[in-house]
Amino acid sequence: MGDEISSRFFSWIKENGLTYAEVAPHLNISISALSTYKTRGLPNKQKPMAKKLMENWSEIVSVRERNREEQTLIAKVPAWKFNQYNGLALSRGSLITDWIVAILDEELEKNS
Repeated sequence: MGDEISSRFFSWIKENGLTYAEVAPHLNISISALSTYKTRGLPNKQKPMAKKLMENWSEIVSVRERNREEQTLIAKVPAWKFNQYNGLALSRGSLITDWIVAILDEELEKNS
């Protein structure tokens, strides 16, 4: 691996018992791309997302747990569009679920 961030990221995946299938969507990449990046290092575009993912993983897990207790809203969108949404949310320092809920809450307030 070519750099410290990539090395830390792939160690973090292993230490947390995560699969590439769980991690790849959060970086807007395929599982095979993530596997390739393990030897080559993460591209610069994915490094900030990888850092955010490591920092926010406990929140993501918490949201998963909370969703088991609350009603879940399912939105079916193509994978490429989901990846764009996820990338946008992460670039703004937010988890996609929190970002979507905030947008929906704003719309409710406007229409109340």
